[in-house]
Amino acid sequence: MKDFIFFATADWDTPYWTNKQHMAKEFARLGHRILYIESVGIRKPKIISGIDLKRIFFRFFRGIRRPKKVDANTNIWVLAPLVIPFGHGNKWIKLFNQSVMKWQMNCFLKQHGFSRPLIWTYHPYMLHVIKNLGLRNELIYHCVDDLSAVPGIDKFSYNLEEKQLLKKADIVFATSKHLKKKCLQHNKNTHFFSNVVDFEHFSSSITRKIIPKDLKCIPEPRILYMGALSNFKIDFNLLNQLALERPQYHLIFIGDEIEGQVDNKVRIMKDYKNVHFLGFKKYNELPNYLSNIQVGLLPMLKNPYTKSMTPMKLNEYLASGVPVVTNSADFSSQIKKTKRLFIASDRSDFINGVDKQIKLKKALISEIRLIIGENTWKSLSKKMLYLISKINKESI
Repeated sequence: MKDFIFFATADWDTPYWTNKQHMAKEFARLGHRILYIESVGIRKPKIISGIDLKRIFFRFFRGIRRPKKVDANTNIWVLAPLVIPFGHGNKWIKLFNQSVMKWQMNCFLKQHGFSRPLIWTYHPYMLHVIKNLGLRNELIYHCVDDLSAVPGIDKFSYNLEEKQLLKKADIVFATSKHLKKKCLQHNKNTHFFSNVVDFEHFSSSITRKIIPKDLKCIPEPRILYMGALSNFKIDFNLLNQLALERPQYHLIFIGDEIEGQVDNKVRIMKDYKNVHFLGFKKYNELPNYLSNIQVGLLPMLKNPYTKSMTPMKLNEYLASGVPVVTNSADFSSQIKKTKRLFIASDRSDFINGVDKQIKLKKALISEIRLIIGENTWKSLSKKMLYLISKINKESI
């Protein structure tokens, strides 16, 4: 079995799991050992934000301790790099960050005897680290977002570093057709694999009979958006219009606003009788909520970041048997054509789509299997490992 070093853009215990944690968990399930290196702080922190300051404070104390094993039964260790979380374009900050991370990683690799680990990264700010460590193994870039389009990121510096990563990578996996096109400009060994789903977990909602207490008091029909409430990604104006024009529908949000965000449109909707903010829910609780709603929503803003994103919640809705309404045609390439997915052309069409999808009954497990197909973490990881096994052993 191979050892992996994951360079992630998300902390392991972040409330909203992304493909980074899921991929690491799936590889570990297959018997591989994983060193999961948490975010190096790609976005410039907001010093006036109490949340960002608190995160920097706790990161410092986590950074001075040894990598911690996730649990006794899983071969995943988490390393919180002790880095300055901004100024990646500054040569002195870069030198400090790389030197400290190199020392932290070197201690771990020697202690645990990681043998020729594969380098699996979600960002480019690790090239000099692996070079200085003398790691000459396969380099895999899992490109899941256009991070240069995220507010607070030094776009010029990031694009420059990413270009170098693409040129050095042995293989690239992109989660959208847009990202694939971008990566192919610098690396011909680029493959498209969309985000997928934990099928067993979410399809269990079909047979679950539990109705959460905070959902019992909300009448049907219930329409849901779940995930971090980011006004950089979500069209809250569209949702506000939906709530006003369809007062008989109950709009439910599962998730909290992102760090530092105070959006007036969210404040306004909190006063509506047919809008309900239930806050963050643990991953293992989500099927209980999905089993008791009628429609799942994906109301996306149109910007460079969302153009390249592929939200996991699309397949999570569908795997739960829930009909979906979205305003993004980019998502249609991820799954087989199905009446369970309605793609709206404008705001009026989005609301009409909700009217249409509410009339659908929940899908049966046989139909769900056909819709999801091989869009599962288990299938995805095996396909990726197969392609990696075909790479010629060359230095990076």
